[in-house]
Amino acid sequence: MPSHSLPTCRGSLTCGKGAAVAAAAAAAAAAAAPLTLVVVHGMLVDRASLRPFCQLLSKALAGSSIPASVYLVDLPAHGDSPSCTPLSVVSMGEQLLSFLASLNLSRCFLLGHSLGGQVCMAAALADMGNIIGGLCVIDISPVNYFLDSLPLPNVAGERNIVELFALLATLDVDALKTKQQAVEALQQKDAQITQSEADYCLNLLQEQHSGKGGPLAWRMDLRGLADALQSKVLCWNIPRGSSGKGGVFVGPMLLVRGERSPWVSVERHEKRILELFPKGRIHTLAGVGHVPQIDDPEGLLKVVLQAVSQWAKLS
Repeated sequence: MPSHSLPTCRGSLTCGKGAAVAAAAAAAAAAAAPLTLVVVHGMLVDRASLRPFCQLLSKALAGSSIPASVYLVDLPAHGDSPSCTPLSVVSMGEQLLSFLASLNLSRCFLLGHSLGGQVCMAAALADMGNIIGGLCVIDISPVNYFLDSLPLPNVAGERNIVELFALLATLDVDALKTKQQAVEALQQKDAQITQSEADYCLNLLQEQHSGKGGPLAWRMDLRGLADALQSKVLCWNIPRGSSGKGGVFVGPMLLVRGERSPWVSVERHEKRILELFPKGRIHTLAGVGHVPQIDDPEGLLKVVLQAVSQWAKLS
């Protein structure tokens, strides 16, 4: 299952001979498979977070005799992808489209969780080349949550995503020797953050072996993301020039929400979803929170597999 970083915000490809070889190999594999699915992660994690689910999906697709290529990518400022200016959903959507163009695909489908879901939606609305045939969005809506009628949901303890990133930025990671020390330091700063929440929040704080700056280092642009959230730049906006299809995406769109998650409200968000994605439909997974690929991977797999099976008939 190939993994990729996205290009920089200037639109140039990731540098290096290895990146060029990887892009060429990805393009060849995509051309050989009738269906190409590109998968995008959310905040605080990188592409590896969705690898277990994508392995399940790839196995299920093979068992259903649906030839498909599944690709995992790192969002800008996450994992192996460089940061960019501005760090916005629209800019990230542009980078995703640039990556898709580098594969020379005639058609592909997108699956994105949380922030990755918003990036996929932004890319679909800005897709003037009709590359994107459909998308599956996991537990996020095409709304600016800073302007929503309710406060931002808490993501760790009693902290919303803006407050959490501000807190993470205060950690002196150079003084920490192990991930467990980082967990303890985070919980000392906020005792309401549980062990499991701390583990998730520190997913991209990893040991480095170069000896530069300490034994731990972030695999994300923590300061850049914190600033973008604080300034409300990292939020949903309609891409400029997204009028190729009347300002909407006319392909199939499935939004899978967790019943216990506060991020998607059918009552408050369904109208806006259907305005932008007239073929959109919402599926609720019972008893599931914001991360269904962890809470109920088999339930999510069943829903996604059904959608991908239908997409295969369109590709």
